[in-house]
Amino acid sequence: PYLDRYYFSFGGRNNFESSKLKLNYQFSILNLQQKIRAFKNQNLDVISDEEISSEYTYGADILVDKIVLDDYLVKAALSAIYTDRDEKILKENYKLNEYAQGIYSIGIDVERIFKSYSFNFGFGYDFVDYVKTSDKPKRPDDGDYSLNAGFAYKISAYQFIDAGFGRKTRFPNLRESFSGALGKYVPNPDLKAEKMNSLTIGHRFASANIKTNSYFFVHWLKDGIARISLPGGKFQRVNKDEILSYGIENISSINYHPFEFTSGLCVSRSRAKNEKGEFTDTLEYKP
Repeated sequence: PYLDRYYFSFGGRNNFESSKLKLNYQFSILNLQQKIRAFKNQNLDVISDEEISSEYTYGADILVDKIVLDDYLVKAALSAIYTDRDEKILKENYKLNEYAQGIYSIGIDVERIFKSYSFNFGFGYDFVDYVKTSDKPKRPDDGDYSLNAGFAYKISAYQFIDAGFGRKTRFPNLRESFSGALGKYVPNPDLKAEKMNSLTIGHRFASANIKTNSYFFVHWLKDGIARISLPGGKFQRVNKDEILSYGIENISSINYHPFEFTSGLCVSRSRAKNEKGEFTDTLEYKP
């Protein structure tokens, strides 16, 4: 494949000390120019098919922080991502295929801070609008809610424990739903969004010279997107009923001037539910 990537972003922050309010914002443009070729022989001199694509992604994020009643930190966020993709394929005589979708999110989170502990709760909603689907069937708009809750406790001056629960949604991107990838994939315009429930429990230690973060996590992914094999050597992305992932993760650093050592470790296991209701099916990608 041949790929050119162009990215531009700008943002800023405004602090309104009199009202204890902070405003953060960022805007971005990403352009991907891609060319993928398939060849008839190993000498790579006879082209059998070619895909030329151009994709623009426009993003906008606005986050507002405000301290309320001295002990509550309230955060509100608004996000928009609009993607426009054009494809031309040699075997289709370079007919223009146009796809576009917009994903919009809004959320609010409230954190209550005490002397030795804190807790937070948040709610959000995500919405996707399939604007253009080329010659594929028009997809209806879709949306889903998100939740998050967390708790943190200060054991001592150096040690903390925390736990969190969340529910999130990921909508399939344009390529996952509509692209045939030079005939290797069968498009699946009915691909549904992935929905994940997550639980994390962690311990943090921080001193002047040593910092370490350890977490245990469990993810339940409903309608997880995975690849299956079809007759004729082709593939298709489909939704699995459920995918279960769990594991442990540690990130540590030791700093004794002028030396600093950092390390990271993650051990995880992911399996999809089979027809018998057992989590034993392997996956092409880690969720």
